[in-house]
Amino acid sequence: MAREALGRGPITIQVTGIAGIPLSATAVVANITVVGASGGGYLTAWAAGSTQPTTSNVNWGKGQIVANMVVSTLDSSGQMEIYTSSTANVIIDVVGWYS
Repeated sequence: MAREALGRGPITIQVTGIAGIPLSATAVVANITVVGASGGGYLTAWAAGSTQPTTSNVNWGKGQIVANMVVSTLDSSGQMEIYTSSTANVIIDVVGWYS
């Protein structure tokens, strides 16, 4: 669905209304893959506009390619936020959703 070069700090990603994901979706099941990381780090995904959780969804070392299946809620406009602790490319493959 998306591939972004992320640095520290969250980015907001529109999830609903793209690639057949309905606007009524309130959460998604996604395989999130981290590639090309500049160093070791972690990634956290959560509903946009909410407080960032204190747990991570993906952890990696420098140069590793790591994936994890994640369930993330979405805000009322169908968005989620992604935070990475170091610069990395992130691939998000949505495989299902909840309405």
